[in-house]
Amino acid sequence: MRDNRLYWIWLQQALEPGGTKTALALSAFASPEAAYKASRSELMRAGFTGALLERLCRKSLDPAARILDDSLRDGAFILTMDDEAYPDCLRHTYMPPLVLYGKGELPPLDRLPAVAMVGTRKASDYGCRAAGSLAAGLAAGGCAVISGGAVGIDAASHRGALAGGGLTIVVQGCGLDVDYPRPNRTLREQILAADGVIVTEYPPGSLPLREHFPVRNRLLAGMSMAVCVVEAPEHSGSLITARLARSQGRDVYVVPGEITSKNSSGSNDLIKDGAALVTKASEILRDYRLRFPDILDLRAADAAQAVYGHGGIRRTSVPSAPAKDSVRPARTAAPEVEPSADAFYACPSDASAKAALLYQMLTCEPLAAEILAQKAGLSFSDTLAGLTELEIAGCARSFPGRQFSLKPRP
Repeated sequence: MRDNRLYWIWLQQALEPGGTKTALALSAFASPEAAYKASRSELMRAGFTGALLERLCRKSLDPAARILDDSLRDGAFILTMDDEAYPDCLRHTYMPPLVLYGKGELPPLDRLPAVAMVGTRKASDYGCRAAGSLAAGLAAGGCAVISGGAVGIDAASHRGALAGGGLTIVVQGCGLDVDYPRPNRTLREQILAADGVIVTEYPPGSLPLREHFPVRNRLLAGMSMAVCVVEAPEHSGSLITARLARSQGRDVYVVPGEITSKNSSGSNDLIKDGAALVTKASEILRDYRLRFPDILDLRAADAAQAVYGHGGIRRTSVPSAPAKDSVRPARTAAPEVEPSADAFYACPSDASAKAALLYQMLTCEPLAAEILAQKAGLSFSDTLAGLTELEIAGCARSFPGRQFSLKPRP
């Protein structure tokens, strides 16, 4: 019996990581194995043409077998969308990666607060200090810090998270075996030694090509509950990440930059466009404390950021983030409150069935969209659509952190 992972690897290589036809392949065939066994005419009827069709018609699994063998060396792991450990936050995101390769132990991202920090590679001293101090606060406050492992803001964010005693995750745009960027080799070793994780959707041997990084950015947004931008010039890849985050229902925060600096022109424009301005990690964590009440510690975040801003953190002086084993899922229900018809705006009679169902789940206290989706038995995308419908209709309120409640009458 063949290892089912071979079909996933084969399909990802045929479609290419981040391929625009991923959704088509997943909907047209019951499984990657079914796509592998499909005839040329069946593939054409499904909508595949050109070079992509030719790749799908190559039925050898030998390259996939080599990738699988190379991926499992030195204690590395491989996850497909079939695996229970594959994060739902990626499964339901824009163009989900069919396969993830990684080192370390991937934490339960679906029940762990995580913020992606992004910014320019050519960061100023100010940008690096700001990113490092914020990351230290986030990590000490119980939040995982995700970044791209590049030089500049990425590296400063990872270092800050390590200094804060928390978890940090690198999402690479190349294979795990590729030493890129070389100046960050020691940093990557430190991250793994501190129980951090390095992941990528690119198989071993994949070079850090320029076109890989915009594709990689959707994973940064998809794995996190929010994206924090620190120093992004105009036309920066970080702005792509922020745009992807918004399209996936994630929150976007921005550290304000110097108005005379080109490094900050893009990030400052994000603030003008409605992104939340932040100067403290606790300002981000505060928006999620109802969702993760047993994990987040705002006082620890403030203490860590203050110490980091004065020249560094001594591990013994800052409360560390909760251990992996202590991470618990967000509560599945808030105290039940029976809404009064007079106290809250009613659901309109012409609301869709999904919106009407979600209205019945709302209370006067904000509930996370993920919790509402679970209670209603709806997909996350349908839940966001239904909640948006209710908000537009004026009978629901939205809060930071993708939380929603009934809208009270004045």
